[in-house]
Amino acid sequence: LAPPDGLLRVKEHADSGTVTILAREPPSEMQGLGGLEVLRKSTGAWEAVPCRAGELLVNLGNLMSLWTRGRYLSTKHRVVNPSAAVRARSRRTS
Repeated sequence: LAPPDGLLRVKEHADSGTVTILAREPPSEMQGLGGLEVLRKSTGAWEAVPCRAGELLVNLGNLMSLWTRGRYLSTKHRVVNPSAAVRARSRRTS
C-alpha cells in the first residue's frame, strides 16, 4: 500500500543539538522534491525546501539557540510524503 499524499514521514520538530548538516543528492526521478519542509515563522506556513545536488543544508538546533541567547533560532521542520505523481516516477518504496 502506498502512503497517502501529504502524510508526514517525520513530524514537526527542531533538532536538539547545535548544528545538523545534510548533504543531499536528489535522484533524477524525484526532480528535486525531497519532502523536507520548514516552518516560515512570519506566515506560519510550511514551505518546501528545494533539493539541489552538491548543496549542503544546515539546520540550527535548540542548543545553538540557547548558546546564542536566541540570536540564532532553531529551525522547525518536517518531512512529508511526496505526491502520487512524484512517487509514480520514483523507485523509492518507503
